[in-house]
Amino acid sequence: MNNILILALTLSVSPPAPAQNANRLSPPTALEQVRLELAEDAPLVTILLRDGRISAVLENKPTPAGFHIIDGEGALALPAFVDASSDSGCEMGEAPEDVDRPLDPRQGVLADMRRANRKGLRPAFRAADVLSLPDDGAAWRSSGFGSVLVCPHGELLSGTSCLVVPREAAPRDTVVREGPFQHAAFQATGSGYPSTLMGYHSQLRQFFEDSRHQGVLLERRASGRSGPRPPLDRDLDAGLELLAGGRLMCDAQTSRDILRWIRLADEYGVSIAIRGGNEAWRVASTLAERGIPVILTLDWGEEVEDPLAEEDSEDESASVGDEPEGDTPDGEALEGEASDDDTPDGEASEGDVPDDQASGGDTSQAEDSDEEAAAGEEEEDSDQWIYHEPQTLAVERRRLWLEKRDCALRLAEAGVPFAFGTGGEQPSELLENVRTLVNEGLEREVALSALTRGAALILAAPQGSGTLGVGAPAHVALWESDPLGEEKSELRWIVLDGFPSEQAGDEAGDGDPPDEGLDATGAWELEFADEEARPATAEIVMDEDGSLTADCLLTSPEGQPFPMELEGRVSGSSLRLKGKAEPMEGFVIEVSLRGTLEEEAFSGQARWKGPGFDESTGFTANRKPDQTGGRR
Repeated sequence: MNNILILALTLSVSPPAPAQNANRLSPPTALEQVRLELAEDAPLVTILLRDGRISAVLENKPTPAGFHIIDGEGALALPAFVDASSDSGCEMGEAPEDVDRPLDPRQGVLADMRRANRKGLRPAFRAADVLSLPDDGAAWRSSGFGSVLVCPHGELLSGTSCLVVPREAAPRDTVVREGPFQHAAFQATGSGYPSTLMGYHSQLRQFFEDSRHQGVLLERRASGRSGPRPPLDRDLDAGLELLAGGRLMCDAQTSRDILRWIRLADEYGVSIAIRGGNEAWRVASTLAERGIPVILTLDWGEEVEDPLAEEDSEDESASVGDEPEGDTPDGEALEGEASDDDTPDGEASEGDVPDDQASGGDTSQAEDSDEEAAAGEEEEDSDQWIYHEPQTLAVERRRLWLEKRDCALRLAEAGVPFAFGTGGEQPSELLENVRTLVNEGLEREVALSALTRGAALILAAPQGSGTLGVGAPAHVALWESDPLGEEKSELRWIVLDGFPSEQAGDEAGDGDPPDEGLDATGAWELEFADEEARPATAEIVMDEDGSLTADCLLTSPEGQPFPMELEGRVSGSSLRLKGKAEPMEGFVIEVSLRGTLEEEAFSGQARWKGPGFDESTGFTANRKPDQTGGRR
């Protein structure tokens, strides 16, 4: 590592600066020490990535030369997730003006239908033409997603989607394929016809008939037969392509809308998928029989509290607060039950109070009683104007919400193919909802398939997508623990198209508190496994919440010491530190330490990153004794 640092330092001060590589290729990368199973003691393997694909999975074999090494430190390797439907990254813009001849308002009533009323019909629109992922796809990467179906939306026919990889690159380099689906919904922007469900059906049927007619005209023209010249109409061409074997993804939350789309598809021989699907469980047998996939957006709405659970909780509290009779300890008198014999010396009993004082006390107590009664009446008067939902209605609302939430469980039982999509929500929210389903009984493997290989099959993604098999696309996520089972699972690395990206995780955020008795405060001596790396020292201060600050003293390749400030935290027994230093102008080094803390030592992996190098090595740290031999 010393030689690499020297070379990098030399290059950093040698003008002119190297030119940027506009067509950067993914480097050969080895993901070492990762596990493919949930068990903590699962075998550790090495995943080799080359040319954007998984080239090999090695077990108990050394990494070949020429690979950039990433130490997984026992992380769980999963295929990067697939977002099977997202509205983000595709701004539809204003619908085009009418494509037929404008009507003359000075003329009489139109005797027949307009030739090209295209309200709500934009089948020629292509999401790839306007692709622009928010923040270059950072929200997907930070949640472990490696593929996104970007969908046009909001019209009867909105256009074709595109499958993209959410990495930082030009749109032309992120699109995997165009047009897995044409997209449809029972809605249309703008005013005028159509604006009702009946009108939507009529508009779609008319368009499909016009597309068929366009096909007839094109066929006659191509064969040299007589007939009118076909119009140049991209929308009709797109409609004809759909009728000739395209796939249509239909927005539908209710079972009635799902059946409407099925009937319309049967009429014109179109293959469909359903997006949304809150009530898909009601027609699960039909969907399973026809093999119609469902993209669940998990749009459940705000959770409805269970009124019966609240009632049970109140009953339990009341039962705990009630004490049975006869439990008063012997020798203790209850308030108001003291006898005359128990009256302390020097105090008059009730019978000894003078008449004037007794009557005054009665008057005061009566006034207090009247005030309390008046206040109670006012409270009752105000309460009668507050609406309290009947319990029966609250129970019904809860039941309906649970039906929406558990739709995936019912589809899995019926054998309906399904995947998950964000729709208009964030990837982190989708992952949280999938985790909820797993906790409520959805088999983990079924949920994982719906986020990986199952989703890839529905979207007709490239072969091997959603798996970690040899030849599969190099979309890999390294997790601290199971993201479908643990809410605080941390994503360490995400690899997309073979390009690795380290994720910050919760290093600067919330985490579990330090284990009891662990305190990293003190002076430490660090030694590195790489023989070329020189020892270092660190003065660490740990706050009660586990936050760390460290003043480190490192040594340059020339033997010159230079300081570096690191920050991090201790979560449980896991310690993380990270910081930057600039030993010389323009030469910035990033150092990160990740390990396990014990009372007098901690050890783990150190990473050095700078211009022209990125190396990892093991390290051990021991607490420095003070002058008296104790710990510092």
